[in-house]
Amino acid sequence: MWIPDGAPPLALYCAPYGGLGLKTKSFAAALARIEGLLASSTSVAQQEAELTVWEPAGQALVEWVAGPLEHGIAGSSGAARTLDDPAALLAKHGHVHDALAAEAWQLFGPPTHIGRRMQRGGPYHVSWEWRVTDPVRAPQQLAMWTPFATANDKGMLDDYSTLVQVRAIWEARLVVAGGRAVPIEYPPSRIHAHLRGKHASAFLDLVLPHDAATDAFLADYQAVNKALGITVPMKGWKLNAPKKKGGGRALKKLPGL
Repeated sequence: MWIPDGAPPLALYCAPYGGLGLKTKSFAAALARIEGLLASSTSVAQQEAELTVWEPAGQALVEWVAGPLEHGIAGSSGAARTLDDPAALLAKHGHVHDALAAEAWQLFGPPTHIGRRMQRGGPYHVSWEWRVTDPVRAPQQLAMWTPFATANDKGMLDDYSTLVQVRAIWEARLVVAGGRAVPIEYPPSRIHAHLRGKHASAFLDLVLPHDAATDAFLADYQAVNKALGITVPMKGWKLNAPKKKGGGRALKKLPGL
């Protein structure tokens, strides 16, 4: 998370690689955790929303996304590209949707992007992706996708990824102990949620107005935990402060931890 040079020293929670597991068993429960944190915040602004639906596909369609596998590489995933004419692409490759993807296309129209998951010799999958970066439309789309994602959060692509996934990003100013909001001179927090059934996680770049783990910090920390419904690991909190020389900012251990 980028912190402006003019911001005062602050306590920043740095999410681990892969994000913080939300410890839920469904899409609805994972979304409820995020909504709990947002409900205990002010100046909430959703910036992005994305729905992904995976389905099996033929090798030719999967290779159209990002080419064949390079020699010595066993598999490839991601590599999403923009779709200019989704219907023509389906016709060209003779692709017929499975029931899940057909329902998503019917409900939400043609997707904006396509990705792939490919292993040498198969199986092959494509991801149909509906991406919205308009802060006005993003909340509307998330609300529209929620019933579909709730009803289809059990189908698995592999041991960790569901066939239906929702990703969303918000900025918000946390409201903490005593009902006070993080002051305006501090940057907002950033919540980047990956809602994938029981494997849902979130990158939480949380900002609290403290430069040490004082009693006041601990009270605010507990307020965040209560809003989210889980305990954010204490070890993830760091001090983000201006460097003494040369400009810029440094991330170091929060004093008192």
